Amino acid sequence: MDFSIDEKSAEKIEYKTYKRRFFILLILLLLQSLTGSEMLVFSSLTNVVSNYYNVSDLAVNWLNLSGLVLSVFAFYPLTSACEKYGLRDSITTLAFLGAFGACIKLVAIQGQKFFWLLLIGQLFQSCSLQMSLLTTPTVASIWFKSEHTAAIMSSSQVVFSLGLALIFLLPDLIFKKAKAIEEIRNGFNLVLIPATVISVLLFLLAIFVIRDKPPRPPSAAQKFREAAKNTSKLSDFLNNKNFFYLLFISSLIQTCSQVILLTLNQSVLSRFKYGEQQLSISGFLPNAVGFIGTFIIGVITKKLSNYKVLNIINCTIVGGLLTCYITSLWLKSELLMYFSLSGYGICYNANLAIAIDFLFEVSYPLPSGTVYGISLAMNAILTTICTQLVTILMNNFGSVNANLILLVNYCIILFLSLLVTEDYRRRKADSSMEKIKSKNVELIEIEQIKAAN
Repeated sequence: MDFSIDEKSAEKIEYKTYKRRFFILLILLLLQSLTGSEMLVFSSLTNVVSNYYNVSDLAVNWLNLSGLVLSVFAFYPLTSACEKYGLRDSITTLAFLGAFGACIKLVAIQGQKFFWLLLIGQLFQSCSLQMSLLTTPTVASIWFKSEHTAAIMSSSQVVFSLGLALIFLLPDLIFKKAKAIEEIRNGFNLVLIPATVISVLLFLLAIFVIRDKPPRPPSAAQKFREAAKNTSKLSDFLNNKNFFYLLFISSLIQTCSQVILLTLNQSVLSRFKYGEQQLSISGFLPNAVGFIGTFIIGVITKKLSNYKVLNIINCTIVGGLLTCYITSLWLKSELLMYFSLSGYGICYNANLAIAIDFLFEVSYPLPSGTVYGISLAMNAILTTICTQLVTILMNNFGSVNANLILLVNYCIILFLSLLVTEDYRRRKADSSMEKIKSKNVELIEIEQIKAAN
């Protein structure tokens, strides 16, 4: 791919970052965390929700899986809409959908026959969450320098995980002694009323803070991407093996994490009698310690930029931790389960950030939002299949055997990681601009010396 540019034009290009970018990112991450937590709160309370609405565990799982299925069919129109109407309209719309969905769910928990309404609220919030995930890499590329993309994607996972960590404390803090219908309803109100109020406030804040793009681009890579917007097509990458390898890798990494979260309630309670406390701790730990992985990967990538090696090392470690997790269920060992899930939480954020940023590298100059949308759609398909498969296997063969699916997934991830070749297209765009600028500086210095003589 040719990243050459006219030298006279290069002299006029100035790159700058603005403080507003931090406020935009903060609002987007808060919307992600809040909406994602509201969607997954029912999975962390599978037994409570199934008793309250008198539905099966499989039906409760579909509260989240329905959103994933929606993302498969909606990712392209959502991605196209985000690109067409810009960041401001996209983030404002997703904030409205999240707040509206929260209001619907608040009504749905007031009656035991409103499970269908709860599902509708989930669908609205699913659209909101998908849009927020799609716009995160777009915010990173439009407002931040290229080298910050991995850190931003990892930060997105951290904020999202912290919200989930709080959600997994609910079974022990609020619903442990809630047996009567009225007590369960009061518990739901205690969780959803504050969440709904905050959702509305974030929607209002988004209206006044969000802007489409800065006056000047933050990096050469973004300048090239804007110039190639009308010429680069997804069809150009159909012969790019690295693109497909990393697409499956990033999707499977997310799939494993979501399968663990969606089936953790059933896995823990099936192995530990009166295991509400173990469930809360095991759900809290991997999400609460995720920020450690973000910090570690930020330090490592500054010294080691070989994404292929980093990905292979990380995948190997995660595979070992998942083996420990499955062993802990077999042995009914609380300490081993806490250790393995904590380690998994640290490695997961780093693992996904590297895989996604590597995917952005090999697919450059395609818009990051489009690429991430394809990854999320693939993830939705795989998560839907794997979650249902694990749930069915769990009912027939037990949680230990069912979770072996996770190890199979990581064996596939590791195999594909070995096939990927290093192709850093975005870095080439940035380095080509630096060479041009360096050459221009040398020419100016030569002219100054000649003038002085």
